[in-house]
Amino acid sequence: MRKRATLRYCGTLYFEDGDPIEVRALIVRDDSISFDLVGGWGEHGMWARSGVANRVGAAFHSDFKPSYKDGIEGYFCKIVFGNVDGGDIDGSWVEQGEERDFSGSLERC
Repeated sequence: MRKRATLRYCGTLYFEDGDPIEVRALIVRDDSISFDLVGGWGEHGMWARSGVANRVGAAFHSDFKPSYKDGIEGYFCKIVFGNVDGGDIDGSWVEQGEERDFSGSLERC
């Protein structure tokens, strides 16, 4: 198997309802994605989540860990990246049994 180069992306993705996800860093490797995200939750504000999502079949899944806002621990959530193709990204933020799908295009940085 040919190993691809490690790529770093940043920018903004969007949930289906239009709330933004600020992508501070998304580092794509063959077997994992390191991420640092801040997702918008309407009137609940912006919640940060960072970690590593490991390859599971064709997708990448993180562990369930809490998100944070202003040092306050939020709900445990997991991030799933279904497609990561040249900066075109889609996936889901999974929290309390609900999945919020997101997508968009990021720039290399």
